[in-house]
Amino acid sequence: MDPVACTRFCEQPDLPVVGGTKNPDVEAIVALAPDLVIVNDEENRVEDADALTAAGLRVHSMSPRSVADVGPAIIALGDAIGADVPASLEPPQWDRWLDEQRAAAPSARRRSTVLVWRRPWMTTNADTYGSSLLDLLGVDNVFAEADERYPEVTLEEIVARGADLVLLPDEPYAFRDRHVREVAAAVGDADAEVRLVDGRDLVWWGVRTPAAVSRLRDALRRT
Repeated sequence: MDPVACTRFCEQPDLPVVGGTKNPDVEAIVALAPDLVIVNDEENRVEDADALTAAGLRVHSMSPRSVADVGPAIIALGDAIGADVPASLEPPQWDRWLDEQRAAAPSARRRSTVLVWRRPWMTTNADTYGSSLLDLLGVDNVFAEADERYPEVTLEEIVARGADLVLLPDEPYAFRDRHVREVAAAVGDADAEVRLVDGRDLVWWGVRTPAAVSRLRDALRRT
């Protein structure tokens, strides 16, 4: 099954674009008559998925909330499109890999905050892929118990919760060195380290997950 279109945020320059993640061109998608439309509840609106279903299209949702969910999600996608998936993502190999990552985590865990937006500052709770990935690497989320998956926070709250590491990924918000300096100035008295990380490795999941985990582990070791 070959892709016939994508959103303007996808890295597929040779494919037609059918709008954005929050404002897809439903009529254009229907006109393409795809065999399957893949959606994600982190990015796409329920009303758009419902409109595509009402138009008679088959919609497949894949929205892992943890690293453990990735293997089963990729297998389900492979089944939906009739494609083979890497054996490493199938049980028991996937479960074995997860156990190996947990065993490799340092015994001295760090307490962190991942900022995913600015104005307002926003972070994640435990029910997110990025938080799960860091947990696998021995990094605890100080906002893990927040009621919302992406709560608004203040830099003062980060200090109050005792974070010793503040991570600024370069997406979805394009954090840069100037933002590191801004946050570091606000949390400096708490002696918390502030640093940039690769947002794709932190929040993009899929067949790239094992390599991303390895890269992030190496990055955190250099802190």
